[in-house]
Amino acid sequence: TRDHVFTVELDPDDDLTIGATVIDKDRWGSDETLFSASHTFRAGDTIPGRYVLENRHKKMIVTIQVTNGQ
Repeated sequence: TRDHVFTVELDPDDDLTIGATVIDKDRWGSDETLFSASHTFRAGDTIPGRYVLENRHKKMIVTIQVTNGQ
């Protein structure tokens, strides 16, 4: 398991989309999508929390924390 941290500044009317796509590219030029999922939070949604995106029997877990930056 690997953790990745991203910091994003949003204005009050901005939407936020989280997601990932994992593609298996082999040397013969055949690509296979192993995972592809996303979710969009609309401006004004309460979004702090833990979210699970699922696709093809795989899961991506996203934890969102909201901070007030200066």
